[in-house]
Amino acid sequence: EAPGYKVQFKLLDAADFGVAQNRKRVIIIGFRNDICVDFRYPTPSTTPHTTLRQAIGDLAQYEPCFSEAKCFADREHYCPIANHDVYSGAFDVKYMSRNRVRSWDEPSFTIQAQAKNEPLHPSAPRMIFVSQNQRAFVPNATYRRLSVRECARIQSFPDDFKFFYNDIRNGYKMVGNAVPPLFAEAIARQISKAFTEIKEKYSNILAVTIFPNKNNDTYRLFSQNSQVVEYYFGQSYSLRADFR
Repeated sequence: EAPGYKVQFKLLDAADFGVAQNRKRVIIIGFRNDICVDFRYPTPSTTPHTTLRQAIGDLAQYEPCFSEAKCFADREHYCPIANHDVYSGAFDVKYMSRNRVRSWDEPSFTIQAQAKNEPLHPSAPRMIFVSQNQRAFVPNATYRRLSVRECARIQSFPDDFKFFYNDIRNGYKMVGNAVPPLFAEAIARQISKAFTEIKEKYSNILAVTIFPNKNNDTYRLFSQNSQVVEYYFGQSYSLRADFR
């Protein structure tokens, strides 16, 4: 606010905007004080959340490539789905401190930027509770992390958006650090809408004359259709508007 911006913030969950994961983020929006934008955050959708089955269910037929770091140069020969690579590193104590499996009919846990912290594939059973900070895998069950492509799908990236990397961990980092496209679009549309409304308010102003003023007032302009337009010119200016 000190540099002259009107700032607002709100906690939003990407799952409410078509993204197949619970991903809560504080979204901060700032507009210059002299623009007088009436910005409103996007309204959460009332439709059911996108599930893991809807987002990645069709990928279950493809066997991914597994690696702890380097990726095979010819991996596309084994899997036709780009970036369907799974980090196969060990599961540390912190990872095993809570359940990392969501079912097919739920949204995913938040996609992470670190490969070792990615959620587990929903084909596995939910982890067993041992104590407050300890979980265990169900004996004889198969557990694996989500692949880079599955994470990208969950983030709402289309399949033709390819990620290029030689180290699988960098693939996860690129995907996990991104703002989900559908989430970003919902916010961007509201920003665009706010500027469009400003343009419409001033569409019938023919000319504006600016002259010195000492009152720091907010001025109210009346257009021909009786619409009220407010504009603040700061510390040293006033204005007169001529309407069409």
